[in-house]
Amino acid sequence: KSKNISEIIVYRQKGDEKPSLWGTLIGGQDFLEDKEVQVGNTYTYLIKPMLSNNQIAKTEKIIVEF
Repeated sequence: KSKNISEIIVYRQKGDEKPSLWGTLIGGQDFLEDKEVQVGNTYTYLIKPMLSNNQIAKTEKIIVEF
């Protein structure tokens, strides 16, 4: 939580597929829920915080196996 972050862009990748824009956190939002996951798959989420000056902060990667 930083006052310098204007939004957080989230990309989702299923297995070896190409990542695609999945969601955006704006303002007071502090979570997104993926209701379309399927057992037996691996999902990679790329978290890109956008700073108030329109620059991208360090991208984080989260890998989840279902």
